[in-house]
Amino acid sequence: IYSFFMHLPVYSVSIILSSLLPNINQEKEKELLVDIFSELVVTNSTYKYQICNKYLLSKEHTNKIQEFVLEVLQSTIKYDSGDIWTSSTKSMFELWSSPTFVKRSTITHHDYISRSMILSLENMDKPILENAFLSILISGVHSHLTSPLYAKKKWGMKIGEIFSKILSPEAPLEFEYYDEQSPEEEILTSSSNEENTDIIYKKRVYESSESEDPNELYNFNATEDTSSDSLISYDMSDDETDLGSVKLPTYIREAIVSLRSDDPDQIESTLLILDRLLMEEPGSIKEVAVTLANVLLHLSNQYEINNFNQNKRTAFVTLLTCAPRVVGSYLCEEFYAQENTLSQRLDILSVLQEGSRRLSSFQTQSKPEITEIKPAVNI
Repeated sequence: IYSFFMHLPVYSVSIILSSLLPNINQEKEKELLVDIFSELVVTNSTYKYQICNKYLLSKEHTNKIQEFVLEVLQSTIKYDSGDIWTSSTKSMFELWSSPTFVKRSTITHHDYISRSMILSLENMDKPILENAFLSILISGVHSHLTSPLYAKKKWGMKIGEIFSKILSPEAPLEFEYYDEQSPEEEILTSSSNEENTDIIYKKRVYESSESEDPNELYNFNATEDTSSDSLISYDMSDDETDLGSVKLPTYIREAIVSLRSDDPDQIESTLLILDRLLMEEPGSIKEVAVTLANVLLHLSNQYEINNFNQNKRTAFVTLLTCAPRVVGSYLCEEFYAQENTLSQRLDILSVLQEGSRRLSSFQTQSKPEITEIKPAVNI
């Protein structure tokens, strides 16, 4: 069985896993596949990417698949002394602790990563937690506690309680949170009650005023000061402190960080110079090519940046021509990934087409204009 999975074509690994993992039902089958895939993750880079990135971080799956993936990573310890387990767990903790992830992730994806965190912490010892993950978890809990969304804030409280029990079982952290109804729901309920009360009050006022003189209902107090002299003037001067210059990235790694930021000016400036930056550093692209390709593929124009699609496509094509084998393989694999949208698949096809044309030095010839053919003999 191990030999069968080991010699599968790269493009078929994702399809086989998406069909196999949801159908693991018996415990004996699960134990056998955990041993097989844990060894494959250590020896085969394709399986390592699928398990450590796609199934662990990129998209939410069923609880059964989630538990299987975590057991596979836990079982890799017997093959590589825990290097892959440590690195993948650290990547998951860093993702969960990122303020950008807390702010921009969907509720379902955030719940999936948070549940993976809890399952990982249940099997973690105190020395490992203190040496490798403590600082990450502390910053992550802080990011979650400052989130305006109660669903995410509650996960920060729960995970804070769990890792504090590992560090100090005698005096763990204890938070007060709601499981049945969140504060947001209470606010909505109270606001709806206030609206109903206001409606009842208006109805009573209207009923009591029916017998009164209508002209007296709008009798304003003449002594009330309605002049504009009592208004405080607003300072309309602009010191232009918010118009500071945007720092342009000098290296490709800096460009990746800029594209992941929440600053639209930084993203726009980076896209404008990314094509030139890739041409200036062709030797250092291979190490970060897949990371940059992933960022560009999932980068959306949420800030309505001018010429966004054109600049993004130009940089994407240049990246493909600078590292065709690495980026081409990644794009072919992502084209069949179930979590990618139709728009992203069209982007992949467009980039592959233009990159192939540029690599082959193929130029499209414009069709000659067809002019009107006049007869040689006048009829």
